[in-house]
Amino acid sequence: MAFTKLKAYLIDNGVPADQIRHMSEVGTSVDQRAKFFEDVNNGDVAVVVGSTDSMGTGVNAQTRMVAMHHLDLPWFPAGLEQRNARILRFGNLNPEVSIRYYATAKTLDAARYGLMARKATAAWQAMTAGE
Repeated sequence: MAFTKLKAYLIDNGVPADQIRHMSEVGTSVDQRAKFFEDVNNGDVAVVVGSTDSMGTGVNAQTRMVAMHHLDLPWFPAGLEQRNARILRFGNLNPEVSIRYYATAKTLDAARYGLMARKATAAWQAMTAGE
């Protein structure tokens, strides 16, 4: 339902329908995924919607990424780093990218963003102590 609404919004704002894909449409075979990521890297797919699991390890689709939008959060900072690594990678042709986080004020999501920021800060301080 959310993807359907997002796709309608993007189409209404000029993105061609055939350039908007959800990872659930791709298939699970190595060949299907490789072909899909080739289409993304070639610019034949403009918008990809996926989860941390479906867009995680083994995804090589960074060539033309310009924006990452987080609609939810993983529970651990490493999960967020994994997501952002999809766009902040060697091989991305775009020198500037945008990473956006969304949450409704005074909700569990907003509280989790604060918790995630504190965890990331504590981990960074622990790893860089003495530098």
